[in-house]
Amino acid sequence: MSVIDEDVKKIEEALLKFDTEAAVVQAKEALKACMNPSAIMDVLSGGLRKIGDMFSRNEIFLPELIMAVEAMKAVMEILTPLVPKGETSGKIVLGTVQNDIHDIGKRLVGAFLQANGFEVVDLGVDVLAEIFVGKVKEAGLRGNVKIIIGGAPTSETFATGIDADAWGADANDACLKSRKLLKIEM
Repeated sequence: MSVIDEDVKKIEEALLKFDTEAAVVQAKEALKACMNPSAIMDVLSGGLRKIGDMFSRNEIFLPELIMAVEAMKAVMEILTPLVPKGETSGKIVLGTVQNDIHDIGKRLVGAFLQANGFEVVDLGVDVLAEIFVGKVKEAGLRGNVKIIIGGAPTSETFATGIDADAWGADANDACLKSRKLLKIEM
């Protein structure tokens, strides 16, 4: 097994153990071994998909999911500046709508999207519709906008009723549907 293969395995193991410190150390080791930052992001993405699947099957619960996301975010802080802007899968404007102050689901979705190579512009919580529209225009996405909604009070039927392009049942599903809408191979 090559050094890079060992590093890949160790990064995923750290993520699956919800170990932020080990994930950061292993990512740094992989970079020292000349592993491409985008390839490390692919490892994170695969690990988060496994964790998302485990969460969907009730094998892990929200605290473990959040710990895995925090580990991934710590590694992404190191990797993001190293990835050329042209290598992103696309740009996502993310936030919770006005009168919604819930943050956990949004953070999970953002983490899954980042791990899958998306550039995420996080507007925060309790965001006015006008701010979403303004940010989309500012980001130069106006002609290519796809709208995905999610969260406990929503459903696929609701998404269809408001002409959204997709509904994400959870963070993993939102990421998969984003990739599908943007025709990015999985």
